Amino acid sequence: MAVEIPRFTRAKMEISRESYNYPAVNPIKQDLFKDGSLREYPGAIYWNYGAAPQTFEDPNVEEEVGLYGDGDPLDLIEVGRPATQYHTGQIISVKILGALGLVDGGEADWKIIVIATDDPLFDRINDINDLESAYPNTISGIREWFRWYKYPTHGVINSFMHGGQPLNRRKAVDLVARTHVMWKRRFSPDSESYGV
Repeated sequence: MAVEIPRFTRAKMEISRESYNYPAVNPIKQDLFKDGSLREYPGAIYWNYGAAPQTFEDPNVEEEVGLYGDGDPLDLIEVGRPATQYHTGQIISVKILGALGLVDGGEADWKIIVIATDDPLFDRINDINDLESAYPNTISGIREWFRWYKYPTHGVINSFMHGGQPLNRRKAVDLVARTHVMWKRRFSPDSESYGV
């Protein structure tokens, strides 16, 4: 996982696809509002947030009925309680636990739920059900945070695929594998659609 936004911070950092020579060089920079001002969340995010390298939610591929990808790498939410604070740009090893399907601006924007290998309960948490036993209400916290996070600045309340229920580990792993194939088709120099 490439950490973009460390937990308990507000600056909306993201891998830049517009700068330099994506995907060969892709710096992490602070996102901007349409008026050019630096974007910050209205309140701190409670988890480590980042991206899955070499994944791509293709805006030309229908993910769910009527929903297409958002054109970004998959988002990862690291839900553990590591002993140290991560920082923007840090690469951490994680285990996939499940996924939440956010609908953001009419696009599929999957949130892959993961736990860092240095979490004290890493060996005990292997799926969404284990997560809820170890760290109760984590999924509902994530769901509600992402449902409401745009409301203060945009007046928008987001919705979710699958009635807001998380996908299990197996389905989340399949989703990561599928978006990796999309990334290879889009960004591999050997691909016919390279750079399109």
